[in-house]
Amino acid sequence: MLIKFNYFSIITIRSLCCLCAFLLAVLCNSFVFSNTLTVDQNRVFRVLFINSYSPGYSWSDDIENGLREHLQSSAVIIELSVEYLDSKRFVSQDLLDQQADVLFSKYSKYKQDLIVVSDNAAFDFAVKNRSRLFPEVPIVFCGYNALRPATLNGLKNITGVNEEIDIDSLISAALHIQQEVHNLVFVISTDNSSSRPMAEKVETEIAPKYRDKFNVIILKDASLAHIKKTLAGIASESALFMIGRTSEKGKGRALTPAENSKLVVSVSPIPVYTFWSFHLNTGVIGGRILSGYDQGKTAGEMALLILNGKSADRIPVLMKSPTRSTYDYNVLKRFNVTSSALPENSTVINKPKPSFEMNLKKVLETFNN
Repeated sequence: MLIKFNYFSIITIRSLCCLCAFLLAVLCNSFVFSNTLTVDQNRVFRVLFINSYSPGYSWSDDIENGLREHLQSSAVIIELSVEYLDSKRFVSQDLLDQQADVLFSKYSKYKQDLIVVSDNAAFDFAVKNRSRLFPEVPIVFCGYNALRPATLNGLKNITGVNEEIDIDSLISAALHIQQEVHNLVFVISTDNSSSRPMAEKVETEIAPKYRDKFNVIILKDASLAHIKKTLAGIASESALFMIGRTSEKGKGRALTPAENSKLVVSVSPIPVYTFWSFHLNTGVIGGRILSGYDQGKTAGEMALLILNGKSADRIPVLMKSPTRSTYDYNVLKRFNVTSSALPENSTVINKPKPSFEMNLKKVLETFNN
């Protein structure tokens, strides 16, 4: 059968197709617009960031940088206020109570739209003082060590990012890197709310799991002298996992993680593995590294969802923490570890630059002089 179209029919069909395409485009644009511009673009949102530690503490500095950069990347106008609890250096409930009074004086008549907290001390502080300081204000947390679902029981309008170290994965990596390991050494501590859950996990879950095949040594709240004496008496076929810190104290304040790491490395004849970026470049070999920047960035993503109208209760808590396999070239060389022994997709820091780059740099320096 031969079907014939007249000129009018062709024009009509083309017109209908164009009209449909136009309406589809309008519909799509309307959908995108409604999802990206759900708030008044002239409104200024107030966000309060409560930092457990102090400026200059690399972990929480990285969290703040990740949070701040992500918030600034959006079209939403945000006024970010920051308060520091300084809980690593000064451990005092009286001091925390005084800080709560100060925050009440500052913010009772200057209401916030969102609270972001980093690490356990700030989380505990915010939850304890929530009804007085910022009732019904949504909370986003990050850097909470070893979060368990029961911690959030009874809490509403709250979400965030778990800071969970993967001890099993790092042990597996260490066994592959060193190939022959007889002793697994764990440095743990219980002096603060961030360290205690991890220490408990090592003692109740990790140690029993590996004792059948390895000699498990736990150095809990140990002095540097005790750590040195213990490590001097074990075989070289050993791996140390730094999960806590020593009992050493600074002059008038607690030691930083980097200072603690340097102390442990200085007395350790065996590779020291870690889980945090603040231990890198202190002599540790590396490990499955948690990044403060990633924690802050993810908290920022959740914060923007809330400011755009989504309830915090509808945003799932991120239980699996983002990590990066990172190792130090200089320490690998010290223990005769080749890059082929590292986990797949590992990053190696402090690698020497190729010779042609060094030569080019010398040429440019000579030319500039």
